[in-house]
Amino acid sequence: MTNGVRPRLDRIVIGMDFGEPALAAATWVAEDFAPEAELVLVHALGLEPAPLGAPLREMTESVATVAREFGTERLRRVAAGLGRNARVEVRDGRPAPIIAEVAHACGADLIVVGPHGGRADRPRGIGSTAERLVRMSSIPVLVATEAPSGRPERLLVPVDDVELTAAVLEWAALLMRRDGAAVTLAHVVTAPSAVAAGEAWLAGLARDIRDAGRVAVEVTVGAPGAAIAAAARRLSADLIVMGRRGQGRVFPGEVGSTVSEVLRGATCPVLLVTDAADAILDEWGTETERADVP
Repeated sequence: MTNGVRPRLDRIVIGMDFGEPALAAATWVAEDFAPEAELVLVHALGLEPAPLGAPLREMTESVATVAREFGTERLRRVAAGLGRNARVEVRDGRPAPIIAEVAHACGADLIVVGPHGGRADRPRGIGSTAERLVRMSSIPVLVATEAPSGRPERLLVPVDDVELTAAVLEWAALLMRRDGAAVTLAHVVTAPSAVAAGEAWLAGLARDIRDAGRVAVEVTVGAPGAAIAAAARRLSADLIVMGRRGQGRVFPGEVGSTVSEVLRGATCPVLLVTDAADAILDEWGTETERADVP
Protein backbone atom coordinates (compact mmCIF):
# COMPACT_ATOMS: atom_id res chain seq x y z
CA MET A 1 0.00 0.00 0.00
CA THR A 2 0.96 3.61 -0.04
CA ASN A 3 3.19 5.10 2.63
CA GLY A 4 4.93 1.76 3.20
CA VAL A 5 1.85 0.12 4.80
CA ARG A 6 1.25 -3.35 3.42
CA PRO A 7 -2.34 -4.36 2.62
CA ARG A 8 -4.29 -6.35 5.21
CA LEU A 9 -7.84 -7.55 5.71
CA ASP A 10 -8.04 -7.49 9.50
CA ARG A 11 -10.72 -4.81 9.92
CA ILE A 12 -13.35 -3.92 7.33
CA VAL A 13 -15.94 -1.13 7.44
CA ILE A 14 -19.17 -1.85 5.56
CA GLY A 15 -21.56 0.95 4.64
CA MET A 16 -25.17 -0.10 5.19
CA ASP A 17 -28.28 1.55 3.77
CA PHE A 18 -30.37 -1.61 4.38
CA GLY A 19 -31.03 -2.05 0.66
CA GLU A 20 -30.60 -5.49 -0.92
CA PRO A 21 -27.25 -4.62 -2.59
CA ALA A 22 -25.74 -3.54 0.74
CA LEU A 23 -27.03 -6.63 2.51
CA ALA A 24 -25.69 -8.85 -0.27
CA ALA A 25 -22.29 -7.13 -0.04
CA ALA A 26 -22.15 -7.57 3.73
CA THR A 27 -23.08 -11.25 3.43
CA TRP A 28 -20.41 -11.86 0.77
CA VAL A 29 -17.71 -10.16 2.85
CA ALA A 30 -18.67 -12.00 6.06
CA GLU A 31 -19.07 -15.44 4.53
CA ASP A 32 -16.62 -15.52 1.63
CA PHE A 33 -14.34 -12.56 1.00
CA ALA A 34 -12.99 -11.99 4.53
CA PRO A 35 -14.60 -14.36 7.05
CA GLU A 36 -11.80 -13.80 9.58
CA ALA A 37 -11.94 -9.99 9.50
CA GLU A 38 -13.41 -7.78 12.20
CA LEU A 39 -16.46 -6.05 10.73
CA VAL A 40 -17.75 -2.56 11.48
CA LEU A 41 -21.24 -1.88 10.10
CA VAL A 42 -21.97 1.81 9.54
CA HIS A 43 -25.28 3.52 8.85
CA ALA A 44 -25.65 7.27 8.27
CA LEU A 45 -29.00 8.85 9.10
CA GLY A 46 -28.63 11.74 6.67
CA LEU A 47 -30.62 14.06 8.95
CA GLU A 48 -30.60 17.81 8.38
CA PRO A 49 -29.30 20.14 11.15
CA ALA A 50 -31.86 21.05 13.80
CA PRO A 51 -33.82 24.30 13.19
CA LEU A 52 -33.01 27.30 15.38
CA GLY A 53 -36.38 27.53 17.10
CA ALA A 54 -36.40 25.68 20.44
CA PRO A 55 -39.67 23.69 19.92
CA LEU A 56 -38.67 22.59 16.44
CA ARG A 57 -35.13 21.82 17.60
CA GLU A 58 -36.46 19.60 20.39
CA MET A 59 -38.78 17.84 17.95
CA THR A 60 -35.94 17.28 15.47
CA GLU A 61 -33.67 15.95 18.20
CA SER A 62 -36.43 13.60 19.33
CA VAL A 63 -36.86 12.29 15.79
CA ALA A 64 -33.09 11.84 15.50
CA THR A 65 -32.98 9.87 18.75
CA VAL A 66 -35.71 7.51 17.55
CA ALA A 67 -34.00 7.13 14.16
CA ARG A 68 -30.68 6.38 15.83
CA GLU A 69 -32.19 3.72 18.07
CA PHE A 70 -34.07 2.16 15.15
CA GLY A 71 -30.97 2.16 12.94
CA THR A 72 -28.82 0.66 15.69
CA GLU A 73 -31.31 -2.15 16.24
CA ARG A 74 -31.46 -2.89 12.50
CA LEU A 75 -27.67 -3.00 12.29
CA ARG A 76 -27.56 -5.39 15.24
CA ARG A 77 -30.03 -7.66 13.47
CA VAL A 78 -27.89 -7.57 10.32
CA ALA A 79 -24.80 -8.44 12.37
CA ALA A 80 -26.66 -11.31 14.03
CA GLY A 81 -27.77 -12.56 10.61
CA LEU A 82 -24.16 -12.58 9.49
CA GLY A 83 -23.27 -14.74 12.47
CA ARG A 84 -20.68 -12.23 13.58
CA ASN A 85 -20.17 -10.10 16.66
CA ALA A 86 -19.74 -7.05 14.45
CA ARG A 87 -19.38 -3.54 15.81
CA VAL A 88 -22.18 -1.17 14.75
CA GLU A 89 -22.06 2.60 14.24
CA VAL A 90 -25.05 4.87 13.56
CA ARG A 91 -24.26 8.55 13.05
CA ASP A 92 -25.97 11.69 11.82
CA GLY A 93 -24.80 13.00 8.47
CA ARG A 94 -24.35 12.13 4.84
CA PRO A 95 -23.30 8.52 4.11
CA ALA A 96 -19.98 8.99 2.26
CA PRO A 97 -18.21 11.28 4.74
CA ILE A 98 -19.60 9.34 7.73
CA ILE A 99 -18.35 6.00 6.38
CA ALA A 100 -14.96 7.50 5.50
CA GLU A 101 -14.68 9.15 8.90
CA VAL A 102 -15.49 5.95 10.82
CA ALA A 103 -13.08 3.91 8.70
CA HIS A 104 -10.29 6.43 9.25
CA ALA A 105 -10.95 6.64 13.01
CA CYS A 106 -11.01 2.87 13.60
CA GLY A 107 -7.98 2.11 11.44
CA ALA A 108 -9.87 0.04 8.88
CA ASP A 109 -7.96 -1.77 6.14
CA LEU A 110 -10.81 -1.63 3.65
CA ILE A 111 -14.21 -0.01 3.10
CA VAL A 112 -16.95 -2.04 1.42
CA VAL A 113 -20.06 -0.51 -0.06
CA GLY A 114 -22.75 -1.89 -2.33
CA PRO A 115 -24.24 -0.04 -5.27
CA HIS A 116 -27.15 2.21 -4.33
CA GLY A 117 -30.25 0.13 -3.71
CA GLY A 118 -33.02 2.71 -3.76
CA ARG A 119 -32.71 4.81 -6.93
CA ALA A 120 -34.11 3.32 -10.11
CA ASP A 121 -33.04 6.36 -12.13
CA ARG A 122 -29.32 5.83 -11.38
CA PRO A 123 -27.11 4.39 -14.11
CA ARG A 124 -26.52 0.69 -13.51
CA GLY A 125 -23.95 -0.47 -11.04
CA ILE A 126 -23.08 2.52 -8.84
CA GLY A 127 -24.50 5.34 -6.74
CA SER A 128 -23.39 8.68 -5.41
CA THR A 129 -22.29 7.33 -2.02
CA ALA A 130 -19.85 4.86 -3.59
CA GLU A 131 -18.51 7.46 -6.02
CA ARG A 132 -17.97 10.01 -3.27
CA LEU A 133 -16.26 7.44 -1.06
CA VAL A 134 -13.89 6.51 -3.85
CA ARG A 135 -13.05 10.17 -4.36
CA MET A 136 -12.56 11.14 -0.70
CA SER A 137 -11.32 8.04 1.13
CA SER A 138 -7.76 7.56 2.33
CA ILE A 139 -8.54 3.83 2.63
CA PRO A 140 -9.10 1.40 -0.29
CA VAL A 141 -12.76 1.02 -1.28
CA LEU A 142 -14.37 -2.16 -2.57
CA VAL A 143 -17.58 -1.48 -4.51
CA ALA A 144 -19.38 -4.81 -4.32
CA THR A 145 -21.34 -4.70 -7.56
CA GLU A 146 -22.94 -8.10 -8.16
CA ALA A 147 -20.86 -9.90 -5.53
CA PRO A 148 -19.81 -13.40 -6.64
CA SER A 149 -20.21 -16.56 -4.63
CA GLY A 150 -17.04 -17.61 -2.85
CA ARG A 151 -13.66 -15.94 -2.74
CA PRO A 152 -12.44 -14.32 -5.97
CA GLU A 153 -10.59 -16.83 -8.17
CA ARG A 154 -9.94 -14.64 -11.23
CA LEU A 155 -8.55 -11.13 -10.75
CA LEU A 156 -8.27 -8.48 -13.44
CA VAL A 157 -5.61 -5.93 -12.48
CA PRO A 158 -5.44 -2.88 -14.81
CA VAL A 159 -2.15 -1.02 -14.36
CA ASP A 160 -0.32 1.97 -15.76
CA ASP A 161 3.14 3.39 -15.20
CA VAL A 162 2.35 5.46 -12.11
CA GLU A 163 3.55 5.38 -8.51
CA LEU A 164 0.35 3.83 -7.17
CA THR A 165 0.83 0.72 -9.33
CA ALA A 166 3.11 -0.82 -6.67
CA ALA A 167 0.28 -0.68 -4.12
CA VAL A 168 -2.18 -2.16 -6.63
CA LEU A 169 0.19 -5.09 -7.22
CA GLU A 170 0.56 -5.63 -3.45
CA TRP A 171 -3.21 -5.97 -3.11
CA ALA A 172 -3.30 -8.40 -6.03
CA ALA A 173 -0.44 -10.43 -4.53
CA LEU A 174 -2.23 -10.57 -1.15
CA LEU A 175 -5.35 -12.06 -2.73
CA MET A 176 -3.28 -14.42 -4.90
CA ARG A 177 -1.40 -15.84 -1.94
CA ARG A 178 -4.46 -16.02 0.28
CA ASP A 179 -6.94 -17.45 -2.21
CA GLY A 180 -4.80 -18.99 -4.96
CA ALA A 181 -6.42 -16.60 -7.43
CA ALA A 182 -5.23 -16.27 -11.00
CA VAL A 183 -4.31 -12.73 -12.11
CA THR A 184 -4.44 -11.02 -15.46
CA LEU A 185 -2.38 -7.83 -15.56
CA ALA A 186 -3.96 -5.50 -18.11
CA HIS A 187 -2.63 -2.36 -19.76
CA VAL A 188 -4.59 -0.15 -22.16
CA VAL A 189 -2.83 1.81 -24.90
CA THR A 190 -4.20 4.23 -27.45
CA ALA A 191 -2.21 3.05 -30.49
CA PRO A 192 -1.25 -0.40 -31.86
CA SER A 193 2.38 0.73 -32.08
CA ALA A 194 2.53 0.78 -28.26
CA VAL A 195 1.40 -2.83 -27.76
CA ALA A 196 4.85 -4.47 -27.86
CA ALA A 197 6.34 -2.04 -25.34
CA GLY A 198 3.31 -2.51 -23.11
CA GLU A 199 3.66 -6.29 -23.20
CA ALA A 200 7.35 -6.08 -22.26
CA TRP A 201 6.55 -3.75 -19.36
CA LEU A 202 3.76 -6.01 -18.08
CA ALA A 203 6.05 -9.04 -18.30
CA GLY A 204 8.45 -7.29 -15.92
CA LEU A 205 5.64 -6.57 -13.46
CA ALA A 206 4.44 -10.17 -13.70
CA ARG A 207 7.88 -11.44 -12.70
CA ASP A 208 7.70 -9.32 -9.55
CA ILE A 209 4.56 -11.07 -8.27
CA ARG A 210 4.73 -14.44 -10.03
CA ASP A 211 5.81 -16.17 -6.81
CA ALA A 212 2.35 -15.38 -5.47
CA GLY A 213 0.56 -17.45 -8.13
CA ARG A 214 -0.56 -17.54 -11.75
CA VAL A 215 -0.12 -14.34 -13.75
CA ALA A 216 -1.10 -13.59 -17.34
CA VAL A 217 -0.62 -10.31 -19.21
CA GLU A 218 -2.84 -8.55 -21.72
CA VAL A 219 -2.43 -5.29 -23.65
CA THR A 220 -5.43 -3.85 -25.47
CA VAL A 221 -5.96 -0.82 -27.67
CA GLY A 222 -8.87 1.49 -26.98
CA ALA A 223 -10.59 3.65 -24.41
CA PRO A 224 -9.44 2.51 -20.94
CA GLY A 225 -12.77 2.37 -19.11
CA ALA A 226 -14.62 0.43 -21.80
CA ALA A 227 -11.61 -1.85 -22.42
CA ILE A 228 -11.28 -2.76 -18.74
CA ALA A 229 -14.99 -3.47 -18.30
CA ALA A 230 -15.04 -5.56 -21.49
CA ALA A 231 -11.96 -7.52 -20.40
CA ALA A 232 -13.55 -8.28 -17.03
CA ARG A 233 -16.61 -9.72 -18.77
CA ARG A 234 -14.57 -11.68 -21.33
CA LEU A 235 -12.29 -13.18 -18.67
CA SER A 236 -15.19 -13.83 -16.25
CA ALA A 237 -13.27 -11.87 -13.61
CA ASP A 238 -14.49 -12.20 -10.04
CA LEU A 239 -12.78 -8.97 -8.94
CA ILE A 240 -11.13 -5.95 -10.55
CA VAL A 241 -8.24 -4.42 -8.59
CA MET A 242 -7.12 -0.99 -9.79
CA GLY A 243 -5.86 2.36 -8.58
CA ARG A 244 -7.73 5.61 -8.22
CA ARG A 245 -4.97 8.20 -8.55
CA GLY A 246 -2.24 9.10 -11.01
CA GLN A 247 -1.59 10.81 -14.32
CA GLY A 248 -1.66 7.62 -16.38
CA ARG A 249 -4.54 6.56 -18.58
CA VAL A 250 -5.86 3.97 -16.16
CA PHE A 251 -5.61 6.08 -13.01
CA PRO A 252 -7.45 9.40 -13.38
CA GLY A 253 -7.08 11.88 -10.58
CA GLU A 254 -10.84 12.30 -10.25
CA VAL A 255 -13.70 9.87 -10.33
CA GLY A 256 -15.65 10.65 -13.46
CA SER A 257 -13.71 9.15 -16.36
CA THR A 258 -11.98 5.76 -16.37
CA VAL A 259 -12.77 4.75 -12.80
CA SER A 260 -16.38 5.85 -13.07
CA GLU A 261 -16.82 4.01 -16.37
CA VAL A 262 -15.37 0.83 -14.90
CA LEU A 263 -17.61 1.08 -11.83
CA ARG A 264 -20.69 1.58 -13.98
CA GLY A 265 -19.81 -1.13 -16.49
CA ALA A 266 -18.39 -3.82 -14.20
CA THR A 267 -20.36 -6.98 -13.51
CA CYS A 268 -18.09 -7.93 -10.60
CA PRO A 269 -16.78 -6.09 -7.51
CA VAL A 270 -14.13 -3.40 -8.00
CA LEU A 271 -11.42 -2.82 -5.40
CA LEU A 272 -10.01 0.68 -5.77
CA VAL A 273 -6.63 1.24 -4.15
CA THR A 274 -6.31 4.85 -3.04
CA ASP A 275 -3.45 7.20 -2.31
CA ALA A 276 -3.78 8.55 1.23
CA ALA A 277 -2.05 11.77 0.16
CA ASP A 278 -4.84 12.34 -2.37
CA ALA A 279 -7.75 11.88 0.05
CA ILE A 280 -9.87 14.97 0.63
CA LEU A 281 -10.33 14.40 4.34
CA ASP A 282 -10.56 18.12 5.00
CA GLU A 283 -13.64 18.24 2.76
CA TRP A 284 -15.76 15.75 4.66
CA GLY A 285 -18.13 18.62 5.45
CA THR A 286 -21.05 20.09 3.59
CA GLU A 287 -19.11 21.46 0.63
CA THR A 288 -18.11 18.00 -0.55
CA GLU A 289 -21.64 16.70 -0.21
CA ARG A 290 -23.38 19.56 -2.01
CA ALA A 291 -21.89 18.89 -5.40
CA ASP A 292 -22.73 15.84 -7.48
CA VAL A 293 -19.80 13.75 -8.59
CA PRO A 294 -19.09 14.40 -12.28
